[in-house]
Amino acid sequence: FFFFFVSSPSHQLHTCVNHPIFRRSKCDLPGLSRREIANSNERRRMQHINEGFDALRQYLPSEDADKLSKAAILHMSAELIRNLQHERDQLMEENMQLRCCSSARRTSSSSSSCSS
Repeated sequence: FFFFFVSSPSHQLHTCVNHPIFRRSKCDLPGLSRREIANSNERRRMQHINEGFDALRQYLPSEDADKLSKAAILHMSAELIRNLQHERDQLMEENMQLRCCSSARRTSSSSSSCSS
């Protein structure tokens, strides 16, 4: 078995924990217990989640977006998505009506087949 350590302890921890050889066995890093490894993994997981919330927060039309809780960010994001989907559906319907009117005008010179 070959395992290369890099000078960064966090990289060692990440490489050791995610390496296929060490997934089911104990990892022998000096000074790191299984609890410390688990804590480090959890910290990294939470950092990724928080980065995701920060990215999502940027798209919310709120002046106080920095003060929103994670639950509020999720609720506002879901509402924004619903509103955008509704707007898209309305625009698609309007586009379809305009295409219908345009093709009807091309086939006949009267404009009686369209309604606003």
